This record gives sequence, C-alpha cells and structure tokens, in this order.
Amino acid sequence: MLVDLFFSRANSDDWINIHLLHAWARLIHRIRGVTSGRTLLSILSTLIPLTTIGIVSGVVGVCVRGQQTRKLNKLFILQYLILKMGVYFMKILVVFYSRSGNTGRVAEEIRDSLECEIEEIIDTKNRSGIFGYLRSARDGMNRKLTVLKDVINDPSTYDLLIIGTPLWGGHVSTPVRTYIHENQANFKSVAFFCTAGGENFDGAFKDMRELCGVAPVETLGLRAKEVKDGSYKSKVAEFVKIIH
Repeated sequence: MLVDLFFSRANSDDWINIHLLHAWARLIHRIRGVTSGRTLLSILSTLIPLTTIGIVSGVVGVCVRGQQTRKLNKLFILQYLILKMGVYFMKILVVFYSRSGNTGRVAEEIRDSLECEIEEIIDTKNRSGIFGYLRSARDGMNRKLTVLKDVINDPSTYDLLIIGTPLWGGHVSTPVRTYIHENQANFKSVAFFCTAGGENFDGAFKDMRELCGVAPVETLGLRAKEVKDGSYKSKVAEFVKIIH
C-alpha cells in the first residue's frame, strides 16, 4: 500500500532516480560518521544487494514496456523507501563512568549488542580504596562536580547517548554528573543505566533527567549482584531492544 501511494505520485523514472540519488547522498553522509567496523559492514551487506537489484531492474526496464515496466518502477520505489530507512540509521555512543568495574561491564555489553561506539569518563581524582569509596559517597550525596579528563567524542554528533553511572550514596556519581553538566546542551536523545548495591534507582533517573533537560527513551537499573553473576545480560538485551 505504501509503495502504491508513492507510485501514484510518480509519473516517470526521473522522479524515482532523483530521489534515489538524494537518499544515497544522505546515507553516505551518515556512514562517514560511523567508526565501528562491524556496523559499517552490516550496512554495506544491506546496500550491496539493493544496489544490484536497482541496476538489474533499471537495465531490464529499458527493454520492456507496459505492466512489466510498472512493476519494475515499483521495485525502484521500494528500494528508495528502504534506503530512506537506512538514512535514519542512528549513531549511538555509550558513555560511562565505573569505579569498581560493574558499570563498565554493563557498558561493554550494551556496546557489543548495539555495535556502537563507547567512551569511558575519566575522573582526575583518585577514588580507589576505602578512602576513595567514602569520598565518592560523600561527593555523590552532596551533588559535587569534579574535573574530568578531556572527552574524545563530541556528543553533538550522536543521535543517541546512552549514559551509565554507578550510584554513590543513592545519587548519580560525581564524574557522570560533571559530564552531563558540561555537555547536556549537545544531547539530542538519551537513555540511562545505573548500577548499585540496592534496588532504588528512581531518584537517580529523575536526577539525570533533570540534569539532561530531556526525558530518556529508556532506563535500566541493575544491582551489583546481577552484574557479578551474569544475570544482567537478559535485562540488557531487553533494554537494547527497546531503544533500538
């Protein structure tokens, strides 16, 4: 039905070819920003068969007329619609801070599932050991900021940022709070995930939403126990399914 709707508005192959070229140009522009090798290969594995179909149908279309040509024109339009869907391929960045390693494990699982880019937030303060733990909990409860090492990726170039943080004293970690504070004007769309010893994540997600100034497309809260025993992976799969 959708193809028929577009076909009713197309009076010649020229209309189709112009829009196909436009779609290709926009799609190539998006691919230029992709650095994940596996993601790029998955895109190309879709585009190469489509290109072959388009070339073959174009050559055959020169040799036939009538109803057969009409069907081939519909095939061109179907190719165009599929390409338009490819144009809106999302560029995603997983950005996280991890003091103990739990949040990092979750971040890597999300990255592997989405085949997207990842960046770790690096705090300049030493937060290791028992004193680092106590200092971190205090900073989290007091909603303090810190000094971060320069970030590598510009968040304004991503369609979706997936932000991960451990909870410090029930609050967003200081490094993640600082990252959001410094970059939130560049966020287009966000999703959140948190790790903690307990089960209460609502306050942290509310805080992150207010800091970002935009509602998350999805949130994921995981207990440290789930991360350590591996049961978190099924929840990550559901999280990824919803946001992508």
